[in-house]
Amino acid sequence: MANEQLKTAAASAPWMADALAPGLPPQVFQHTVSQADMAISITDVHGNILYVNPAFTRVTGYTTDEAIGKNQSILSNKTMPPALYQSLWQKISQGEVWTGRLINRHKDGSQYLAELSISPIVDAHGKVLNYLGMHRDITEVHRLEYQVRNQKALIESVVDAAPVVIALLDVDDRVVLDNHEYKKLQADLGMAEPAPMLMSAIRASLELESGKGRRTSGYLFLDREVRIDRPGGNTPRWFSCSGSRVREDDSTADAFLAGRRRDYLLLVAKEITSLRAQQEKVRVAALQAVMADEDRVLALRESLAAAASPTEGPL
Repeated sequence: MANEQLKTAAASAPWMADALAPGLPPQVFQHTVSQADMAISITDVHGNILYVNPAFTRVTGYTTDEAIGKNQSILSNKTMPPALYQSLWQKISQGEVWTGRLINRHKDGSQYLAELSISPIVDAHGKVLNYLGMHRDITEVHRLEYQVRNQKALIESVVDAAPVVIALLDVDDRVVLDNHEYKKLQADLGMAEPAPMLMSAIRASLELESGKGRRTSGYLFLDREVRIDRPGGNTPRWFSCSGSRVREDDSTADAFLAGRRRDYLLLVAKEITSLRAQQEKVRVAALQAVMADEDRVLALRESLAAAASPTEGPL
């Protein structure tokens, strides 16, 4: 049935016979189009359908008999802006290919998002003879795309709202992602990237404890307190830093078979300058109290020593 419809369409579109490569049997062309997984339709210059393949029926719900002779507009959901259709027709009528996304309608009335390509078929003089339409249902792909986009936006909002400095670093300490607090720290310190300075202080602290030298990517640390000296002799700032390893699958084409991964370090730094100042006050107060106690003990000892000494009387 599909082959008969294709032959009928070919009678209305002589270019189809000319499109066959020399030595290629017509049946090969017919089977290729009819078995293609993408919905294919051929129309005249007015958009009236001359041929649809089985995939067209699977996607739209319209059988071959129901589609042939109808206008391609049976798929329109009537919700796209009129200007879009005007632009579409203007482009294909000039012999140019149009690609884009349209909200289409199944036979049962339900909507679906179609990724569509319309190619004008022209003769040797550039006159448009027919249109070749190919489309697929990308409703689920679109849903997943927006789900990922929404999750990304949600995560970015949460990270930006966090009252701590957050930065994602690559193996060379380059910042690939940061939050609002990190940008504030950049402005406060007057430097492009505070992260390398924090990491240098953290590594120095780790080296003092381990004695193993600089560590490679993937190391972890928790609540590591580091000090940043501000320019101009201003009060130093203290941060409690934690780091955890984050791995990302390499999405490049050459990593398709290799399955490579990229390592990152998630640096979280909470400013504890005020806490350190309070701790220093407590320490100083405790030291002063100890010194005062020592002074009192010394004075008491002197008093006891004086009382125990013989008193010299008159001769």
